[in-house]
Amino acid sequence: MKHIVPKVFAELIQLEKAIERLTKTNDTDTQLTLLVKLGETNNAHKRFAKQKNKELKTYWENLLGQNTEFGFFQNPEIGTIFVAGPLSELFLHDVDGKKLGAMIEGPYGILRGLGIQEPVATDLIKKLNEGRYLLLVRTKRLVLKDLEDPLEKIA
Repeated sequence: MKHIVPKVFAELIQLEKAIERLTKTNDTDTQLTLLVKLGETNNAHKRFAKQKNKELKTYWENLLGQNTEFGFFQNPEIGTIFVAGPLSELFLHDVDGKKLGAMIEGPYGILRGLGIQEPVATDLIKKLNEGRYLLLVRTKRLVLKDLEDPLEKIA
């Protein structure tokens, strides 16, 4: 059974260090999924937005790995969210022509479905909405303390 350990970072450098530390272990079972709220763009700058999205994809592929799944969804309460990693398919899953993450309670419901307790899931959504980086660490390891310690030292 896989466990989800969520971690929020206020600064990009903290997130980069955590990802670097987690990807340099021999634990091939650990998977990382990132969610980040993007700044709003208006339709007049569509070409600019496409270029920015391409740069964003390239940046995170370099950090998380070339085969990283990624995508974008527009949530009415949070705004535009970029998601990268194996759990991105949950947020991007199509339900009657709409991405699950784009539904009002979508991100919260997904976090709850992943086993994250109600008050923690609420706090994570609040922090994501504030523009912080949300890293979801998915692992089969039974001892989560080993996984959390390196993260705590960074944040």
